[in-house]
Amino acid sequence: MALSVREVVGMLASIVFTVYALRKLGPENYGLVGLGIGISTAATGVGTLGMNVLLVQKKTLDHEEARQAMTVMVVTAMAVAAVLITSVPLIEGWLHRPGLGPLVSIVAAAVAFKLTSVVPSALLERDMRFRDLARIDLVALGVYYLVAGFLIALHGTYLAIWIGNLAQGVVALGCLLVARPVIPTLRVDRYWLLRSLRFGISFQASSWVYSLRDSVASFVLPRFAGMGALGIVTAAAQVVSRLAFLRMVVWRVAVSGMSRAQERVSALRAAVEKGAMVQALLLGGALSLVSVSSRWLFPALFGEPWKQTAVVFPFVAVAMLINGVFIPHLAVLTARARMRRLLVFNTVYVSSLWLLALVSVAMFGIWGYCAAEIVALASYWVLGGYVRREIGGIASWPVVVVAGSMVLVTLIGPFLPPFAGLVLWAIVGCAVMFGFEPSRRLVAEIRATVGLPHAQ
Repeated sequence: MALSVREVVGMLASIVFTVYALRKLGPENYGLVGLGIGISTAATGVGTLGMNVLLVQKKTLDHEEARQAMTVMVVTAMAVAAVLITSVPLIEGWLHRPGLGPLVSIVAAAVAFKLTSVVPSALLERDMRFRDLARIDLVALGVYYLVAGFLIALHGTYLAIWIGNLAQGVVALGCLLVARPVIPTLRVDRYWLLRSLRFGISFQASSWVYSLRDSVASFVLPRFAGMGALGIVTAAAQVVSRLAFLRMVVWRVAVSGMSRAQERVSALRAAVEKGAMVQALLLGGALSLVSVSSRWLFPALFGEPWKQTAVVFPFVAVAMLINGVFIPHLAVLTARARMRRLLVFNTVYVSSLWLLALVSVAMFGIWGYCAAEIVALASYWVLGGYVRREIGGIASWPVVVVAGSMVLVTLIGPFLPPFAGLVLWAIVGCAVMFGFEPSRRLVAEIRATVGLPHAQ
């Protein structure tokens, strides 16, 4: 419950701050923020080494092992930061953009603090001290908004975002170490280290690959379409992620539930079908509503320079919707520890997005990236095939009908007059929610589960 409250509060604060930052910075500066996001996500994803998984899932863990893990993460954090800083000339050369040293250096420092926080955070999670984690996250998040907001107001620079992020990391690490002290040790057992890395990497390899997804826009768009194009796409992605914040809550619940029911194939099939429908209805409804409103909503909230975000938003939103629909499928493979299959799927998806973006952005600019996002979704057939091998055939036609309807409204929404778009959204939404038997049945089940009265 504490984690859900944290995510709700964080989402609301994030929406307000994102609107403020977009209005103050503009597309060009926000593109540099997006570049930092791509670098940070990839570096953090690779740098965790699976230690978070190891420390939470290991059956027995003594204090000395925790100290050794802390040593490993401190050394890794310094190594990752050093690699990022020394790679500045390569990044500048690839993007044809000099002067990125300050940005990459601040991002490197923020990543280092985030990686160092992995061990105390995992230990608190292992101890089931979720309230402490939620409080620490909220305090650190508040520091981020205060520091970044003040610096944006004072200087109007994109570096304000990353200085705030660095301050957040420093405060979070300090609070975590106060709540769960753990001191590095100079004695690291080689055999323990090899066993730990083998375990962690086997679980985290697929996540590492997926973490490279966010770097596609960061390293392809500025080179071929300009930093402003990256700013537009990053803004759209930020709006989408705020709307889809409950997606990861659903992910944690799905993995937990499917781990308990993984031997009952029929129960797994039903869970996948219902989970996919819930995501299609809720996430699809929210994304399509914003899409049909985006032509007037985005300029009103963010300012006139962000008008193009309205026509980029649907493509990023559709990618997120399809990912959300397949969250239960991913949960099946995770619950059954099919990490190699997850790795294959993520590799196919991310590599196809990279290749498509490199070719299409060079030819068509920002529209090429939009096309790449849509075409790369074909990779989800690989994931669907793996899940069918695990639990047999899934009744997917109701999800196809609902998700397909939401995708259609999302894609055409910005190109309709605002009133017409809202009417279309209302008609399609009512049709799939109340005129479609599988949706009506699902809504009735949800009402019965939470004890809500039925409509008379």
